[in-house]
Amino acid sequence: MVDCVDCNNRSDMSPLRGLFVCLVIPHGLRRGLIYAAPPRLKASHHSRTSTRSIMSHTYTNLLYHLVWSTKERKPFFDDGLETEMHKYLGGTIGELGGSALLVGGMPDHVHILAVLPARRALSDIMRDLKANSSDWVHEKFPALREFAWQNGYGAFTVSQSQKANVLDYIARQKEHHRVKTFQDEFVEMLERNEIEYDPKYLWD
Repeated sequence: MVDCVDCNNRSDMSPLRGLFVCLVIPHGLRRGLIYAAPPRLKASHHSRTSTRSIMSHTYTNLLYHLVWSTKERKPFFDDGLETEMHKYLGGTIGELGGSALLVGGMPDHVHILAVLPARRALSDIMRDLKANSSDWVHEKFPALREFAWQNGYGAFTVSQSQKANVLDYIARQKEHHRVKTFQDEFVEMLERNEIEYDPKYLWD
């Protein structure tokens, strides 16, 4: 488990409670490519000033609880690999422009509380995060050539008032899973947040 530096971004907006779950299938990610900046456009002095003025007044605190498992919930992570994986995931989120506040989990799944950048789609961040970390495992641990993440993931927005509770929940993963499987945990999260799901398509 790795504690990461908190984000410097702050927002005066009232906390909003909301959530969603997206399902994505990682594909065709060029090795080593994490983020490609858009081409710089030519603009008049007035346009540049207007853009700078707008951006200087844009504030976000996009706090997400991210959850996903290994394929078929196989327990790939022993203590050593688990620690290295958590460090890698936290560092990759930083490279993608976000900030991982806490990375934790179990041998078969991961929990992350992170502040994500407004300029990138959540699905793009998750695609890059999962694909790059999977490639990293295959390169660094050749014996784990069968390692893979599940196809989908859970992404739940977190209000600032619930931040401490989610941090505590992630920090106590070992305790939670003495009596509860990942499947039970994930279904509880979906139902608690009133997300509809079909059990036939929930697991891969």
